[in-house]
Amino acid sequence: MKKLLLLFLWLSISAYAKAQIGLNLAYTKPSGDFGYLFKPAQAYGLVFYSSTLDERFQLSYGLSFANYKARRDTFFAYGIQGGGSGTKYLPAYEVWNSYYIISARAQGDYLILDKDFTPTIGLGLLFNTAVYNRDSELKTVINQSEINNDLFIGYLVKAGLLYRINDTYQIKLNGGRVRSRSFITGVNQSYYNMELEFTIDFQEL
Repeated sequence: MKKLLLLFLWLSISAYAKAQIGLNLAYTKPSGDFGYLFKPAQAYGLVFYSSTLDERFQLSYGLSFANYKARRDTFFAYGIQGGGSGTKYLPAYEVWNSYYIISARAQGDYLILDKDFTPTIGLGLLFNTAVYNRDSELKTVINQSEINNDLFIGYLVKAGLLYRINDTYQIKLNGGRVRSRSFITGVNQSYYNMELEFTIDFQEL
């Protein structure tokens, strides 16, 4: 968390020097195992540009926050216990009380046309911190409640549309897919992403 706060401070200083800042609202839809556990969620973020808004290639850095809700109150499963008396199947359950993702990213967007309204394509590198509260039990073996975190590295592939209102303001609409993998547990995490971003160049105000 401290590293993310330091990164936020560094990005804020860089953005102040460049003075191009975007507000980002995203709809994220988990897929795969992540989608089995959690519902779609909204993400809110800030984007800091290291390039000016009139360039064809726009490099930016962003921070965002999303709060995911579990699809069920309780997920039931089972565990296998072996021993001298043979194999036993034990009932188990898992409850996700909360699950938050704080995401830091570096990304590049290419404007296909040198016009105020243009399609765009882009790639991004992400570092996600997941903070969660989970209860789990494997009957007669494990019963625990934990507050923990997980670290993911991944990438974003996206395409969209950009409208440059004038030298000061622009609007982006992007759709894409995020794939990531945990440093700690090796778990894969993926989700679809639809983003709306409004950017201001404060140097032009």
